[in-house]
Amino acid sequence: MNESTKALTELFAAHLGERAVVKDFQRGVATLEVAPENWLECCRILRDDPAFAYEQLTDLCGVDYLSYGQTEWETTAATAEGFSRGVEGLGPGRFAWSDRPEANHLKQRFAAVIHLLSLQHNKRLRLRCFAPDSDRLRFYRSPFPQGFPADWQCCSTL
Repeated sequence: MNESTKALTELFAAHLGERAVVKDFQRGVATLEVAPENWLECCRILRDDPAFAYEQLTDLCGVDYLSYGQTEWETTAATAEGFSRGVEGLGPGRFAWSDRPEANHLKQRFAAVIHLLSLQHNKRLRLRCFAPDSDRLRFYRSPFPQGFPADWQCCSTL
């Protein structure tokens, strides 16, 4: 862990405590995982605290981790010609409904993921919140009120 990453991890810990856990850093972007009960409070701190100032929402998505880590693309024996790396027919999303995959093996299947940008500090952040159970999605209030740059008060994800 380099000095910049270590300093940012310590800053998150100092301001968010146990409400958020730093999961990883990829290409200089931290991933914080937040429990649903801490979602609103953590988002407000990240937006309003001058130490963070994550004032711009750059991405909002819902993620289904049912087939996370699986691939349907041939990559090990593929040629450099391009289209010969075709899709294998039995990947996620290509099944008969009677043979559909089940999520019994997953503790956490659905998540809301947002990407935030601090223009003041030139830092990006990925914030992930898993649904409390894997059977259904629950809806939570948007973490940002009207007037947030993305103006997404109507977009509740989990």
